[in-house]
Amino acid sequence: DEYGMLKNEMKNIYIGVEEYRTMTPDIALAALPDLPEKGLEVIIGGDEGWSSPSFYLPFFRYREKWWLIAMVQLGRRFDHNQKAAIAGYMMEKYNATFATDCSDYAGKAVMSELGKEKQYKEENRLIWSESQTNLLTGYRPDGTEVKEKWKSKTTQILLEFFRKQEFNIYRSEQLLEEFDKESQAKSGGGSLIKTPPNVHIPEAFRVFAHAWFERHVKASLRQDVETEEEGGMAMPEAGDLGISVLGRRPTG
Repeated sequence: DEYGMLKNEMKNIYIGVEEYRTMTPDIALAALPDLPEKGLEVIIGGDEGWSSPSFYLPFFRYREKWWLIAMVQLGRRFDHNQKAAIAGYMMEKYNATFATDCSDYAGKAVMSELGKEKQYKEENRLIWSESQTNLLTGYRPDGTEVKEKWKSKTTQILLEFFRKQEFNIYRSEQLLEEFDKESQAKSGGGSLIKTPPNVHIPEAFRVFAHAWFERHVKASLRQDVETEEEGGMAMPEAGDLGISVLGRRPTG
C-alpha cells in the first residue's frame, strides 16, 4: 500500500510494571512469535525510558529483507534489572544482537547489566548506541576521519532501506503515528530532525540502523589513502530528512 507496509497486523506486546511483578520474562513474552526458520540474523533495536515507555523491536533478516512483525513495549518505571532480563530473554530466543540508546542512564544501566553476561561480550552481541554522538563513516585520502551526526546518518540509512524496499513491516497504526509526529527544520544549511519526547519507535528504528552499520559496514572501513576516493567513503544520498520515513515510501 502507500505506506509500504504489509497487511498483516503487527504483534504488539505490552507489559505493565505492576503485572510484571508476578511474571518471569518467558511468561511475559509468551506471545513473542518464533522466527520463520533457524539461523536468521536478528538485531533488536531499543529505546529506553523510565518515566516514559521502553520499546524493543526485533528485526530479522529473511528472504533478502529485514522483517519486523512484533514490537515489545514496556510501561513506565521498569528498572534496569527488569528490562535487562526481558532483553536477555529476547536475545536468547532469537540468538540476537541487542542495541539500545545509551544517551542517558536508563540505557547505560540496561547495557551494563547485560554486559555481565560474559557470552554476550565475547560474541560482540551488545552495541551501545548514543544518539548525541558522531559516527565514523569513512576516511579521506589524507587519512583523516569522516564523521557524521548519529541521527542524520541513521536516518539516512533508513531512508535508503525504504527506498530500496529492504523492509517488510507488519501494519501498525501506532508505528505510523509516531513517525508522523517527527518534523524537520532548517539548521545551518542542513536539516534538523525534531523528535518529540513522547516518540520512541522511530528512535528504536535508528538504533537498529546504527547496529546494522556497526555489523555490516563499519568493520569494512579501513584507513587506506591509496584506494579511497577523494571526499571519503561514498554514502547514499539522504534526500529529505524530515521523516515520515514510513509515510509514503520514497520512489525513484
